[in-house]
Amino acid sequence: PMFLYDEKKYIRGNMYSGLFQGPLLLRFYRHVFTGPRSWEKGKSAGGKLARGLLNKLKAPTPRTIAYVAIMTRWALSSATKWELDDQGFNIVEFYHNIIVTFNKRIDWDSNYELNRKTEMWIKDTLRWWQEYVHDIHLCSMRY
Repeated sequence: PMFLYDEKKYIRGNMYSGLFQGPLLLRFYRHVFTGPRSWEKGKSAGGKLARGLLNKLKAPTPRTIAYVAIMTRWALSSATKWELDDQGFNIVEFYHNIIVTFNKRIDWDSNYELNRKTEMWIKDTLRWWQEYVHDIHLCSMRY
């Protein structure tokens, strides 16, 4: 789905360019793990601990990104209730595919250069997420 991509970074024919950097996905991530007001700079209030702090989340992970991607996709759909197969869209398969994308390993018997680029993309993407979340002080947010 296109909400997974940052359209400014997307390069046609390169499925990894801008992948998992979509602005809506990022906003949902902040809402879920750092509190509903955290996407607004400087907005923090006393109250409940953010989910990220409650779960002792130190940095975004492939699983937390996949979790938020599922919730974002559901929010964009016209579904009125949560189902694993949402109007022909298999949520379990979607979650699994995101995890697999982040967990690709180098296969020494295949194209080394392609695998090296994939591994670099994984590290760069997770580092980008970590910097993004670090900017909003994940472990100190309350809402």
